[in-house]
Amino acid sequence: MSSTATSHLLSFRVSAKELKEHAAETRKPRHYEKTTTSANASNTQAILVSGFNEDAASAIKASNGGKDVMNVSYVLGKDMRTIAWQVEDILLVPSKHWRLTPKEQTMLPEDTLSFDYGNKPTKAPIELLLVPEDALVYYIAEVIEKSESTEFHPVWRYLPPSPPPADISEQGSGEYLARASAAFNLLSPSLGAGWDGYFAQRQDSEWKLARMRYRLSKEDHVESYLGRIKDAVEAILAATKLTENERRVVADGVLPQGLEVEDDGDDGDFLSDVTVFARIYSPCRPTLLDVFLERPDKGAITILYRVHDPAPPAGQWLKIFHIRSVEGPPKVGKSGWRRLFAIKRETPTRGGKARKTTNSKWDLSRAEAAQLHDVLFGGEGHDVAKKVPIEDAVRLVMASVGFHFELGTGSGDPKDKDRIGKGEGWVWEIDCEEWIGTQLRATCDAPSQGDKAGPIKRGGRSGKK
Repeated sequence: MSSTATSHLLSFRVSAKELKEHAAETRKPRHYEKTTTSANASNTQAILVSGFNEDAASAIKASNGGKDVMNVSYVLGKDMRTIAWQVEDILLVPSKHWRLTPKEQTMLPEDTLSFDYGNKPTKAPIELLLVPEDALVYYIAEVIEKSESTEFHPVWRYLPPSPPPADISEQGSGEYLARASAAFNLLSPSLGAGWDGYFAQRQDSEWKLARMRYRLSKEDHVESYLGRIKDAVEAILAATKLTENERRVVADGVLPQGLEVEDDGDDGDFLSDVTVFARIYSPCRPTLLDVFLERPDKGAITILYRVHDPAPPAGQWLKIFHIRSVEGPPKVGKSGWRRLFAIKRETPTRGGKARKTTNSKWDLSRAEAAQLHDVLFGGEGHDVAKKVPIEDAVRLVMASVGFHFELGTGSGDPKDKDRIGKGEGWVWEIDCEEWIGTQLRATCDAPSQGDKAGPIKRGGRSGKK
């Protein structure tokens, strides 16, 4: 069988004329780049590009005069797109169908090689891998998470991806549902449209999580906080009726995308500044949630969320919220963002006396809580949805950004009460556990004997002391 026949990647090949037209539309310098920089011996790095898998290797060999490796170059200081353009010219396959990255890393087109290789050319060529877009999750599983040099502890995914079906290209409209089912171990997924976008967006989110962990591996508290997220998600799911395998599938869909953590500068226990952005992918439907937590100072916390139903199509990449970006944090009411709750402790002075008060807002309605449950677990009637109470779906949303909340049962036992998971209320310093529990149960129509009767509070002061 010929190389061309065995390469799915080459099915996206265009003519030289079509690629020229594509290049005219897409190859535009960033506003910060100096377009006058020219290549010379002092700033040019030799690059070798080989294929990650058989598909990529076959495509390279068929387009490169029978050679297994492409020889291209890189002008120091430029971004990865400049290398991709050269590869496009050889493959005649637009770069939206593949990615370039050094082995054991995941890089984006706007990244530069300076982060790892410095600002001077190396004698030996830098080796890059060409990874087909439909194989990103397999690259992460087979290269990133199995690398002996990785600093990713623990490995993020519980379950490895399964190989795609052999007849994948013959499944027509069901191709991407089949791909997603294999890659993410879906649970009785719904039929219909939207799985192409889900498959592309979730692979992209896994790629960006791996990139974030690599780039922040030297930052204090990052892996510790990611571990807190994993522990919180595990604990929430353990309280449901999901099987162990189902819990792992759900947990694998929780993908942090941005994280910044600072402690109080003392013993490192208290968190003085936390910003987290995560995505949760449903294992049952082509849907997902964005979740954002901000804790700018002691006694203040806000959790926002946004629903994507269905996931945007491939190519319309979901924006990653960049921590401390010039655009600022997400805003309630803009671009689909909604507030789950917000708490802020204040110490106003009245008549020369300081009084601690807490301003709190609970915005999640019963209908919105039910929507979160449906988006994550398939909706009424789905076997998975039946095993997860609505209040646990909301707690999973909180846990995805590291806020582990445990609900008491109202048994009367002093130890059985609403609290931050593992007794870590002192870490957050909000002193509103009872208020959060009462609001959550009332919203999800699951009150306990200890809850006070009355309507859900939508704002105002939740307490003073």
